[in-house]
Amino acid sequence: MNPGPRVLLAHRYYWPDTAPYGRLLKPLATGLAAAGMDVTIFSTQPFYGAAGRQTRLPIRSREDGVRVIRSRWIGSRGQRQLVRLSADLAFVVALAWHLMIRKRYDLVTVSTSPPVAAALAVRLVSRIRGSTMIYHCQDLHPEAAIAGGVLKRNRLAKLLQCLDSWTCARAERVVVLSADMRDGLAQRGLGTGKVTVLQNFIVPAPPNTDVIEIGWKKAPGSFLVLFAGNLGRYQGLESIMAAAELLQDRRQIHFVFVGEGVLLPELLARAGKMRRCNVSLLGFQPQPILDQLLAQADAALVTLKPGMHRYCYPSKTQTYLAAGCRLLAAVDEPSELATMIRARQLGEVCPPDRPDLLAQAILGLSGGPIMGPDDCLRARRAALEFSEQVIVARWLGLIRAVLGAA
Repeated sequence: MNPGPRVLLAHRYYWPDTAPYGRLLKPLATGLAAAGMDVTIFSTQPFYGAAGRQTRLPIRSREDGVRVIRSRWIGSRGQRQLVRLSADLAFVVALAWHLMIRKRYDLVTVSTSPPVAAALAVRLVSRIRGSTMIYHCQDLHPEAAIAGGVLKRNRLAKLLQCLDSWTCARAERVVVLSADMRDGLAQRGLGTGKVTVLQNFIVPAPPNTDVIEIGWKKAPGSFLVLFAGNLGRYQGLESIMAAAELLQDRRQIHFVFVGEGVLLPELLARAGKMRRCNVSLLGFQPQPILDQLLAQADAALVTLKPGMHRYCYPSKTQTYLAAGCRLLAAVDEPSELATMIRARQLGEVCPPDRPDLLAQAILGLSGGPIMGPDDCLRARRAALEFSEQVIVARWLGLIRAVLGAA
C-alpha cells in the first residue's frame, strides 16, 4: 500500500492552545490523516489561555494519527513588542530550518501567524525543496494593520505588501475567509482564479462534565449584549464602549466582554471612569462558561472597523450562530457578512464607527420581542454550512485538487 501524500500544516498555535486557529487545526489535521494523508503539524509550545500557559509538551509526539513537532520556543503573548518580534522570528527560522533538513513534504500549508514572514519563508524554502504550498490567509497584511491603525501607510507597509503579494502570486492556492477578502487580493492585482473562499468551521467544544460557576449572573429582566473574542484593534471595540456610555441610564442593558487582547487594559480603564458602569470585562473564560454566556445573550456583537471587511472576517459569527444567538453587526455595507445577516434574518446591521446608531439598535432590540425558538433555529440552520464535517471535506477536496495539479 502506497503511503499518502506528506502534508505539513504550520502555525504557531495548536491544541491544547485555546486560540481559535489552534483549536481549528486539530480536527483539520485528524480529518486529513483519516483520509490517508501523512500529516505533520509544526507549531510551538502552548501559551494561549490558562491551560496553555501551564503546559509544556514533548518536542515530538504522535496525536490521533498526526505527527506533532513543537519548536522549543514558547510564545510571547502579552509580552513586550521586542520580545514578541523575537519569538515570531524564532518560529519562522525554526520552521524554515525544519523544511530544509527534513524529508520533502508534498504540500505545505501556512497561515498568517506571524504575518507576511511565515508564508514568505515557507514559499522560499518550499520552492527550493519542490513542495506545493497553500497560503491560508486569515487576515490580509499589511492592509489589516493599516486599517486597524497599527501600522502607518509608509515605505515599510509598501514593502510588506510587495512581499506578501509576491508570496500570494507564487503559492499554488490562496485560501481566504470571504468574498470580500478575495476582492481585497484582487485590488493588489492577484487573479481570483487561484483564490479559494473557505470559511473557518465551528470547532465543537471539548466534552466537560465539571460544573463550573460562571462568577457573573445576568440580572432578571436585563438585556445582555455579548462580545466574545479577541479584544484587538481591528474589531472597533471603541464604538461598543461609546455605545455603552450612551446607554448608561438604561439600567436593563448590560454589556459583557469575554476574551483578551491588547485593548483589554484600555477598556478596563474606560469602564472604570463611567458614571454608571454597565460593562463587565471577564477576560479569558473556559468553554463551559462561554457556553453559559452565549445561552444567556440577548444580542451577540460582531464589529469591525470601517473598511476592515476586505482584510479579515470575524469567525466568531459562526460560534454565535451555532449557539442560536441573535447577531448585532456593526460592519460595512455592502459586505458578505451584512448581506448574510439581512438575507437570512439573523439580526440587525448598523454602520461601523457609529456608536449612536449601535446604541439605537441595541435599545430597539431591548424593547422589542424576545428571541423565540424560530429565531434560534434559523441561526443554528445558518451555522450548518460552517460545520466541521462540511469544511474539512472542502479542505480535503482542495488539497487533493492542488496536489493533482502539481
